[in-house]
Amino acid sequence: MKPVAILILLLLATLLNQGAWAMGDIAIGDPELKGTGCPTGTARAVLSPDGSAISILFDEFMLEIKRKQEYPESQIKRTCYFKIPVSAPPGFMIEASRIDYRGYAQFTKQTTAYLTTAGPILNPMQNDVTVRPKITRIPPGDDVFTISHTIKPNYHTAKCKKGKTLEFSTEIKFVGPLINRPNFIMEEALLVIDSADIANEGDIQIGIRLKECD
Repeated sequence: MKPVAILILLLLATLLNQGAWAMGDIAIGDPELKGTGCPTGTARAVLSPDGSAISILFDEFMLEIKRKQEYPESQIKRTCYFKIPVSAPPGFMIEASRIDYRGYAQFTKQTTAYLTTAGPILNPMQNDVTVRPKITRIPPGDDVFTISHTIKPNYHTAKCKKGKTLEFSTEIKFVGPLINRPNFIMEEALLVIDSADIANEGDIQIGIRLKECD
């Protein structure tokens, strides 16, 4: 199986009178990656040579149903939890703008599949308000798919923090056609967050803006 990759693009916003700064001033710390979609030791994160992207490489991030039967909840979903420290150049703060997913699906209309993004990354204001997860239904078929989850901007930039932890979870899940037995999957089914060509955009893109501190 090809290694799974997440490409986190650092989309650097053009700011008036910001002056010159080096891409090398952006850095990532030791990321924490865990979950049923990325067990400990099966994923790693690296910063690109020009500092414009973070790639998270996986040995596996897939969900496969091989036979018609009722499954426990743990066997019809896969989740990966991400905590990625990112530091910004002096005078700037980092703000996430979107998460774009690219994967492969193989199932029919008898099965429903969902992709969910949850966690603090959806709450850039970092207040106590609970932000609802973003849930998207993955279309049935035998093809690649792309899904984008946008993130509300943080308009308050008075507090300048050199570093920020990108913290969120990604879940893929199957649901069967029976309302009273949703864990009964009627067919073989497959979901993969995977890439045939890692250099071609990768699997998950997290858009990030640099914002000048007030």
